[in-house]
Amino acid sequence: MSSNNSAFTNSGNQTDNRIRRYNRILEGINRIFSNVVQVKTEEELGNTCLSVVLEVTGSQIGFVAEVDADGLSHDIAVSDMGWSQCLMYDKTGHRRPPGDFVIHGLYGHVIDSGKGFFTNDPLSHPDSIGLPEGHPPLTSFLGVPLIQDEKTIGMIAVANREGGYSCEQQEDLEAIAPAVTQALGRKREEQERTKAEEALSRERSLLESVMQTTDVMLVLLDPQFNFVWVNSAYAETCKMKPEEMVGKNHFALYPNAENEAIFRIVRDTGKGVFYKDRPFVFPNQPERGVTYWDWSLAPVKNSCGDVEGLVFSLRETTKYKQVEKALRESEALNKISRAVEAERQRLFDVLETLPIMITLLTPDHHIAFANRSFRERFGEFCIRKCYEYCFGRTNPCEFCEAYKVLETGQPHHWEVNMPDGSVFDTYDLPFTDVDGSPMILEMDIDITKRKKAEEVLANIETARKKEIHHRIKNNLQVISSLLDLQAEQFRNRENIKDSEVLEAFRESQDRVISMALIHEELYKGEKFETLNFSPYIQKLTENLLETYSLGDTEISLNMDLEENLFFDMDTAVPLGMIINELVSDSLKYAFIGKDKGEIRIKLHREEPTELESEDSESTSTTFILTISDNGVGIPEDLEIEDLDSLGFQLVTSLVDQLDGEFELKRNNGTEFIIRFIVIETNNLLKA
Repeated sequence: MSSNNSAFTNSGNQTDNRIRRYNRILEGINRIFSNVVQVKTEEELGNTCLSVVLEVTGSQIGFVAEVDADGLSHDIAVSDMGWSQCLMYDKTGHRRPPGDFVIHGLYGHVIDSGKGFFTNDPLSHPDSIGLPEGHPPLTSFLGVPLIQDEKTIGMIAVANREGGYSCEQQEDLEAIAPAVTQALGRKREEQERTKAEEALSRERSLLESVMQTTDVMLVLLDPQFNFVWVNSAYAETCKMKPEEMVGKNHFALYPNAENEAIFRIVRDTGKGVFYKDRPFVFPNQPERGVTYWDWSLAPVKNSCGDVEGLVFSLRETTKYKQVEKALRESEALNKISRAVEAERQRLFDVLETLPIMITLLTPDHHIAFANRSFRERFGEFCIRKCYEYCFGRTNPCEFCEAYKVLETGQPHHWEVNMPDGSVFDTYDLPFTDVDGSPMILEMDIDITKRKKAEEVLANIETARKKEIHHRIKNNLQVISSLLDLQAEQFRNRENIKDSEVLEAFRESQDRVISMALIHEELYKGEKFETLNFSPYIQKLTENLLETYSLGDTEISLNMDLEENLFFDMDTAVPLGMIINELVSDSLKYAFIGKDKGEIRIKLHREEPTELESEDSESTSTTFILTISDNGVGIPEDLEIEDLDSLGFQLVTSLVDQLDGEFELKRNNGTEFIIRFIVIETNNLLKA
């Protein structure tokens, strides 16, 4: 009976022990999950978990660790007693406790196997690798893995339980381990979610702040172009409040068929657009007139790719606004000014290394900056005005064009012929200093060598063109001489009418000479593409008068020629031959039987009319050439078309070549009037 009572008592004690163990485990798990909400950090929760583990297992020291992606073990919590006994570091910070360490030894056995185990003789265990110097001594060890999704993510290790460990402590620790895993996972998710929410909140706050404070005008529209959100900058330029605009239709407020079509295309295609300096007139603000805007329209798409809204952003480019004045006294502006100054210094450092001359000029002609290339040319920099510094003058240079930039606000490109004979290719640009004051950024490139090379090439080209005209003139004179030699062969032949043959040769010589004179004038003149026609006419007619001297008949020439008429070859050659033919005919036929006579030549232009051209403005000019004499005249019953001489046929053909008109008048002699048109482009007359 007593043995039965003893067995019954032992059984009761075991049951009580299991209940106590079970209650301790439940209480510990409850503490762990309660602290998930209460504590703020994963480390605090880890310490709570470790505290429960030490109480449940009756251990003196322990730790909770996780395995990182790099395979190292990272401590989440370490018992205070364990660290107080550890001599591997000191509290002064000269040595620090290990945070990450390689997984091996007893710890590695737990991690690698994914199973818990205990030993009451740690140093004799097959997986033991001993203890590092300063580590607390181990009398017993118990470790269980932390399992998540069938993968070992860490471990719980305890040590130095008085009396050692048994299966009960291992079972208790393995019962608590899932709660530790779950609690740490929840805490980590909570912290990550909190961080994400905080980051999102910061981003939203920052975005809202930027959108409301930026001078860029922003709105969000629904697919029907109703205002969903409007920032202050946009509402202000519309002279409304943001809340007044929300819900209203954009094109009900600002009707514009062209813009509405663009909005529909972006909405329907899902492709954004950007426009620069696009004009717009506010219907409710006519006093503003035409305004200009850089604006973009971007679609807002949902996860399915459907357009569920449009972001409309604008920046007015009609005028530049100065918005920094009110901020200059604030610390924020001081920081900006310092940053700008640093950037300016960095820019100056870059300019200092460039091989071109760069200066900054103030409105009162002082040099605020001169880079190395400029100083090497004009001497070391000193605070003087530019004309004093560069040329030793007391007044601004009369040839200087740099300060046009301050008048126009536009860049200016010009060439400077320096007093020493050098030539600079100069670029002047408007520049604003950090304090807002206007300056001029000037860049000078010494092109003296290039100019000399161009001059040499130009002289070579001039010589080449002169040589061409000279050779053509010589060749034409050779032809004239050949015609003269050929005519000599017919002088003593009785069966040929000498007068007609020799006259034909002389006429041909005159025509050749008229062309040779053109090339001679081009050879002697400065221009090679155009001929100053009035001096040419005078020389041509004087040669003809000398050639056709009519014995006792006194012939005079009366010239009325407009000066500085420059014709190109296409006009000068046919016009010269026309004059040659008509004057020659007058000299030969108009004064037969007369003691004296007069030949009058008049060349003038009529009023020009402007013609539009794609590249430049052209002027169409009508010229009238009149050649007349007071000779015997042409019979009234004889028309120009009936004149079958080679000379008149040639004149008619040449007038057609000029697209001109030919008129004959018989008033006390003969008068030929030729009217032709020349296109004048960039001061160049061209038929």
